[in-house]
Amino acid sequence: MKKHTRLISLILASALLLISLSGCFGNFALTRKAYQFNESISDKWVQQAVFWIMNIVPVYYAAGVLDVVLFNTVEFWTGSNPVTMNPGQEVIKYAATENGDFQIKISQNRIYMIQTSGANSGAAMEMNFNPETNSWYLSSNGQTHKIARMDNENLNLIYPSGKELAIHLAK
Repeated sequence: MKKHTRLISLILASALLLISLSGCFGNFALTRKAYQFNESISDKWVQQAVFWIMNIVPVYYAAGVLDVVLFNTVEFWTGSNPVTMNPGQEVIKYAATENGDFQIKISQNRIYMIQTSGANSGAAMEMNFNPETNSWYLSSNGQTHKIARMDNENLNLIYPSGKELAIHLAK
């Protein structure tokens, strides 16, 4: 259990470090998809109504936050954005750290990382997005934990203890 908690803590700390140090602009793929959905409506009055709804229910804002916090960061480090990937498309990247080497596989709605050398060689973790529940799940050591979910106007980050940090996305 201690090793499992340590691995999850290391992964979450690494993710936070990647997010805070990336400074990337990215292509805001999720935000663009929300915009393209609205743009595809042919009737200008309905399109305007959908635009207002997507601003009142902060769809554009939530998409922007997810792009900045997660998808643009993944795109910066790997060169590929999971939102723009097609089913079956996969990108494999390698990272070397003082604690060992890692292989990172990214595909649509999935990020898989395995340590290929070092003290924890063979340790792996996987993050999966479930569009039906609007949630991200972290799997490692045979256990799966929900780590984030969208709930109305909140992005809820879920700690290993079960405590949640709600980030209010409404303007």
